[in-house]
Amino acid sequence: MLKVMVWVMGVALVCGGALRAQEMDLAGTWQGTVLPGNASGKEMRMVLKVSKGAGGGGQGVLYSLDSDRPSRALTVESVSLHGSDFAFAVVSSGGSYAGKLSGDGQQVVGMWTQGKDAQALTLARVNAETAWAIPEPNKVMPADADPTFEVATIKPTDPRVTNDGIDLHGRHLIFENKSVEFLVTFAYGIQRQQVVGAPGWLSSDKYDVDGMPDVEGEPSLKQMQAMVRKLLADRFQLVSHWDKKEMGVYAITVAKTGPKMTKSLGDPNGLPNQSGGHDANGRVDRYSNVTMKEFALILNFFLDKPVVDQTGLGGRFDFVLKWTPNDANVANVADPATASPGIFTAVQEELGLRLEAVRAPADVLAIDRVERPSEN
Repeated sequence: MLKVMVWVMGVALVCGGALRAQEMDLAGTWQGTVLPGNASGKEMRMVLKVSKGAGGGGQGVLYSLDSDRPSRALTVESVSLHGSDFAFAVVSSGGSYAGKLSGDGQQVVGMWTQGKDAQALTLARVNAETAWAIPEPNKVMPADADPTFEVATIKPTDPRVTNDGIDLHGRHLIFENKSVEFLVTFAYGIQRQQVVGAPGWLSSDKYDVDGMPDVEGEPSLKQMQAMVRKLLADRFQLVSHWDKKEMGVYAITVAKTGPKMTKSLGDPNGLPNQSGGHDANGRVDRYSNVTMKEFALILNFFLDKPVVDQTGLGGRFDFVLKWTPNDANVANVADPATASPGIFTAVQEELGLRLEAVRAPADVLAIDRVERPSEN
């Protein structure tokens, strides 16, 4: 009889401990250091801020203090606690975490996974005194400022370079391996089909542009566009005028399933972030803090027609888009059987949006004059 009672009490204690873990409030600040998986890696300090949710879970934001943007809050979703199993995911970075919560609820021992890499990460619950400080966001340029490049260098891209992109480090704006056609479409918020009368070199010649504005603070997207418009006029002698032309466009609308994107918990007045690359199944693009209008602008660079936002969705979103470009050489797909879908299917199935081809009058930028860039 005594043995039975001891066994029953033991089971009750174990179950009670699991129940307490299940009901434990995860809200608060957790922090830890991702340990490098190999000798060439580097340590990364992570700070996770969780807000209270139902069922022992919640939502929150993650800061990577040793990244190039330590003050940027990445939206965390799927924060869960089942027994002692603790997990969360960061859609916009492709990262996820899984670990075991200690009995006192003060520590989680687990693994941070991003892509094919899995690295040890122990998270400790901290208070205001022991929490690592989150760096202040970069000073923002005044909204009414009309900046120009105080200094800008333009040089032809080394033909051996294959990387390309746009990067902003504080006030430092960099375009790498971009055509003048790209600079024009970026500056005016249009698709390349909306540029008419341009010489062939506008799309074939590639340049690196590196510059700083003449106004303090980090520029907004509109301010960056204004800076590039002035650069095109000053250094490329661009003269153009607007015209109208009926053409095919892609309208983005919400699919019947409804949107499947995560509402961003980042700075509502902050800049959007987009990064991408190719894997064995096609292309993977990660978006964070992006409005639908900004998403339409980015899609202009991937599609053959201008893209117009007709979703009616406000706010900013985080999401991942996995798709296969039509050009198999660009896609570099290892196994067609496991390839990601084309962009139209991917947008609908993964984001809950639709890209519909329609015809409509559209603005076109007619090039009257343009020259290769002047000396730095």
